[in-house]
Amino acid sequence: MTTSEVGSKRRPEARGNACVGRLHGGLRVLGALLGLGLAAGSAVAQPAAPAQMYQRARSILAQVDDAPTLENTVHADPRVLRAIGAFLQEAGVANVAQVDIDTEFGRIVPVPPWEWAPVVEFHKVGSDLYLVAVGHAVSTQPSSLYLFDGPAYVKVDTGEAGTIQVERIEAQGDRIVIDYFPTPSGSAPQLTSAVIDRDGGTWRVDHDTPDRRAVALLAQVPRSDMEDRGVHRNPLLLAAFGIFLANAGQLADTDRDDRVSKMFPPNWHNARPGFRSRRAGPKLYVVQIESRSSVTSAGSLYLFDGADYVTLVSDETASLVFANVAAGEQRIQVIYWRMPPGNVREWGTAVAERVGQTWRVVRSR
Repeated sequence: MTTSEVGSKRRPEARGNACVGRLHGGLRVLGALLGLGLAAGSAVAQPAAPAQMYQRARSILAQVDDAPTLENTVHADPRVLRAIGAFLQEAGVANVAQVDIDTEFGRIVPVPPWEWAPVVEFHKVGSDLYLVAVGHAVSTQPSSLYLFDGPAYVKVDTGEAGTIQVERIEAQGDRIVIDYFPTPSGSAPQLTSAVIDRDGGTWRVDHDTPDRRAVALLAQVPRSDMEDRGVHRNPLLLAAFGIFLANAGQLADTDRDDRVSKMFPPNWHNARPGFRSRRAGPKLYVVQIESRSSVTSAGSLYLFDGADYVTLVSDETASLVFANVAAGEQRIQVIYWRMPPGNVREWGTAVAERVGQTWRVVRSR
């Protein structure tokens, strides 16, 4: 008999007593573990009630008096902006959902004693990164747009009538490109853009964007030219479209056309020409421009290669509409139709070929 076997030969009573002892000991251990679990559970922080949240943001806003001038200055008040920064930090800790963040901020505005609540709209760009539009509830008051990176912020722009409306955000690495209406409640809202780049730990706003350069050219077109039926051939208009198209990126055709329609400055009024485009290559576009300023339609079809262009076909007596575009690396064929005053559709074909770095029209009928 080996030593291990001897050790295992216990009397039945001894084994029974040992089992009872182990049972009692197990119950004591289980009780201790349960006690620890209950104690630990009582120490776990529970979700903060609304009254307990955003204390720092609330205290900063409480310092702002509802003065008569606040309606015009709330968008630039440094205390309001500090409160927004503190709110975003606390909302991040509380994991507030993006869909709820506007409502959550509205709950901490001190109404009363304030007799109104500002419009504050949050647009999430990335982790702890938000575009925030701040203005008064009345559409005629000024507003500002900011980029918040945690509690730090930089002003993007200020508008004069209504809360700035953000249309598009494109974020890539340390660069953010945005399209927005700075004055959405004006008589002729105009889309504009800004580029925000991160340099080290600092964000810098650049307003010298291709869209703004295009708008500046459009603003130079004399009123008499805008109202002329030959506006579809205006060199300033075409140069503006070239700048825009050379930087249009991967926008879908309908989105690109919509942006162009919103770029025209207010001085164009109802003289804005019709614009339609079809992407045929990385920076290659077939463009249809139609005059709308005269009773008789007139228009042109162009091929834009970046900012450069050639006229495919032009007509002073009828509008031109492209129907089909077949594009290769060296050749483009456009099937189009024209609608003369007799309202009988006439079909035509235009062909352009690349010669070196330029395009030449080889057939247009």
